[in-house]
Amino acid sequence: MGSALGAHPGAEVVGRVEAAGDSAQHLLGRMVLVPRLLPCGECDACRRSHVASCAAKQPRPLQPTTHERLPARFLLPLEPPFVSRMPAEEDSWRYAALTDALLAPYTGLVRAGQTPGGLCVVLGGGPRAAATVLVVRALGCHALVVTPSAAERQLLLEPPFAAVAALDPAALSAEALRQAMYEQAKQLGLMTHGHCLIETTGSDAGRARALGTLSAGGTAILLDRATTLEPVASHAMPMPLAAGPAHAAVAMMEEITNQQCQVIGVGPPHPDLLPELLALTERASIDLATLTRAVAPAEVAEVFAQRRAGRGDTLTLPIARYL
Repeated sequence: MGSALGAHPGAEVVGRVEAAGDSAQHLLGRMVLVPRLLPCGECDACRRSHVASCAAKQPRPLQPTTHERLPARFLLPLEPPFVSRMPAEEDSWRYAALTDALLAPYTGLVRAGQTPGGLCVVLGGGPRAAATVLVVRALGCHALVVTPSAAERQLLLEPPFAAVAALDPAALSAEALRQAMYEQAKQLGLMTHGHCLIETTGSDAGRARALGTLSAGGTAILLDRATTLEPVASHAMPMPLAAGPAHAAVAMMEEITNQQCQVIGVGPPHPDLLPELLALTERASIDLATLTRAVAPAEVAEVFAQRRAGRGDTLTLPIARYL
């Protein structure tokens, strides 16, 4: 079993079903992925795909736990036909990364209608940005990374991430970043407009930078805020906000409207997309070993302390592994 210490620790889980009610006996003993969001699937909001508004959705823990009582509806067995073969028992914990770290950016890119061959700009750092780059690459797109950490910029240029460029946000105005996007697309022989920006920090400054960087026909995908304190060194997106924020926001919206841009907010991802993501993970050989690392349950508090201080391994997703 694994419980990821990502943006929403305790809610990103893979585990084995140890007990089941009469209607869920088919899951007994099987390894399953647990989506971060567990809606009822029956109410009006769920039938309209507004699952985040489901009043009967299952409450999830706010920290890793060894056992959880869950509805069976959206649990996804980690076995054929969902995967070509069952993962080895010693590797199954890594799949906790799918339930939010990979599913959130995948949801945004699917909703944006992102097609292969496009240029996607990933704003932010740490495991969330690394997972986003892997999804972008798995979809056949090019990733341009904008992150404050020099060490992370270097790692994200290397396989399996293979970003086409990694830039420091502190050295770039919105106009300079738009120009960098244009030049990179031109060099790759891609369309020089309509690029997709994915903001992974959930911070006000990060979102302002994403919206302020949009070019004509572009799309901004905004991931939700993490429930944990993230390291400033890896996730801050330095950007001085203009005086009069209300007026500035109106002016920004006017520009976004005039340039025919779109803004997509990604909160808790729809669990129906998890089987698609699992198939993509296998088809594109997403390297979960590069993205994840195991930590003992007794080390969870120390992992969070290191994250708050910006110390330790900031790029891989720590997953509490329960044997």
